[in-house]
Amino acid sequence: MTKENLESNPARGHRFVADYVRRKIRLGEYQPGQTLPSAKELAEELGLHNNTVENGMRLLRKEKLVSSRFGGGTVVRSELPESLKSLALLLPDTDSAHWQRVSKEIGVWLQCAGWKLDIQQHHGNAWTFRKMIRELAAGHYSGALISATPELLNGYMPLAALVRYGFPVTFIGRGLDGADCWRVDDGDFAGGYHGTKHLIECRFKRIGLIGCPVYNGGEFLRGCREALREFNGEPMAAGFAKDEKEALKLLKSWLEDENIRLDSVFFHRVEQAQPAFFYLQSKRIQIGSDIGFLTFDDTLFHRLTIPSPSAIRRYPEQLGKRIADTFLEQLSVPFEQRNFAKTVEARVGLDFGRSTGDRSARKVYRAIDPYGRRHEYENPYGRRFLY
Repeated sequence: MTKENLESNPARGHRFVADYVRRKIRLGEYQPGQTLPSAKELAEELGLHNNTVENGMRLLRKEKLVSSRFGGGTVVRSELPESLKSLALLLPDTDSAHWQRVSKEIGVWLQCAGWKLDIQQHHGNAWTFRKMIRELAAGHYSGALISATPELLNGYMPLAALVRYGFPVTFIGRGLDGADCWRVDDGDFAGGYHGTKHLIECRFKRIGLIGCPVYNGGEFLRGCREALREFNGEPMAAGFAKDEKEALKLLKSWLEDENIRLDSVFFHRVEQAQPAFFYLQSKRIQIGSDIGFLTFDDTLFHRLTIPSPSAIRRYPEQLGKRIADTFLEQLSVPFEQRNFAKTVEARVGLDFGRSTGDRSARKVYRAIDPYGRRHEYENPYGRRFLY
């Protein structure tokens, strides 16, 4: 956004002024108690109208960063609010093992950079999500990292306005449609694509797909269909399930339908795959021989004393570090460049478990490309060897 555009649109220009002064306060260039340059001096420095600068200072007073003294100009407040160093992390939930590990890694890296992270969960609820966005617009936070479905992101216009006006937001997964934004791919599409490709290479043809709508299940199914399209195929059955009960009910209906006759099933969420796995075991259905079983998430299965199925991993610690690095990079660029589009691609890997009940050995692909053919052997004592 150029200065000419800012000057012609005061509604955007005042946020530029507020961000300019806010950054100098955060970096210590303007110390608590220091008198700020006059509106006329800032207007000449930034090439904006005096009224635009006054509107920006009014926003800073609302955020309790500065205060006005009669005859003494505008000064930085002696006690700065915590919002100056606070960031919001908006997640679908904080109960799953994946998001717990991702949020912990994000918090560590941002804390090293001097930021405080406030983690909130919206559970895919539109009213809760909009309430959080209103808190961002009210100046309670200096930036945000957001993971939500496309319906939530694109269904509330104030969020798009915040991004266009330069408020620092890094999206996890899908970003805004029709607006340039900073985005870190969380691997839903890549995981669905590589997992389905793995099933096809294992000669499974009648594949059932179960996605979770709260966790960007649309991108997961899109990746699965893209892999099937390369082999001129279509999923035998596909559906969404919000929780474990719906996923199990969906799988049972497919297994009972003689027209479907699944030979494999691919789950988007490992939490939904667990009860399905136990159900198949109770029916004496052999995983691997009678039906292919693949999950997309982390190694929650590997902490159980059961035959471990194959799993797609996206390495939450690596994902959390990429998210934190991307957001810090976004903060470092000038205000007028924040609404440029940038996407950080996802990294996923395949973790193969054995279905024979013997967990003494496991082959693991550790590469950006799941088919990079780097093998790892794990002995019964937990020690690993490359070969």
